[in-house]
Amino acid sequence: MALNPEKLSWTEAASVPVSAVTAWQALFKHTEVHGLDDPVSKGKRILITAAAGGCGVWLVQLAKIARLEVVAQIGSPQNDHFVKELGAAETVNYRTTSLKQWAETNEPVDIVVDCVGGKTLEEAWYCVKDHGSLISIVEPPGVKKPEGLKAKEAKNEFFNMYPSGQQLEEISKLINEGRCQTIVDSVWAFEEFKGALERLNGGHARDKVVDRIAQ
Repeated sequence: MALNPEKLSWTEAASVPVSAVTAWQALFKHTEVHGLDDPVSKGKRILITAAAGGCGVWLVQLAKIARLEVVAQIGSPQNDHFVKELGAAETVNYRTTSLKQWAETNEPVDIVVDCVGGKTLEEAWYCVKDHGSLISIVEPPGVKKPEGLKAKEAKNEFFNMYPSGQQLEEISKLINEGRCQTIVDSVWAFEEFKGALERLNGGHARDKVVDRIAQ
């Protein structure tokens, strides 16, 4: 547990813990980036899939603060501007360019954090450099490794987030300092939960969909 960030309403605060702590652990516990002030990681390139989604917006912000160069996968021109405001240096629109196509004309990245799974995770293998890191919060990357890339060596891990009050305190501090922000996609009354689920499962929500139990 951690104190509610002073700058956030209860609704905004409800959107933080799961997404932000998952992003924190993906970046700082499962890659070679050892915290916000790791000088060795400065300038490394990271690709984040579903960068405008719940976990993605936190990954973009934390990676930027850690002085990584962020490549953000998105699905609309509107999200191009959105993730660049959060700290992305470059975007890849999956509707026009697959990750495999992007990898054919760009240098591989040091780190990939996948928030989608499936075909996206499979193509993420083309984007990570040898001996880089490919982390997924959806499914094990190893089972999605393309046949033609069997020789590629990269740290690949799938994990489930564990609750951490200490990490949540660090995130709250960043929010209070104005270095990070939470984005609430939409707020729904409890009796509107079906609409909330449809919005969430539609794959186009920005950050979190909040279901309000009571006023």
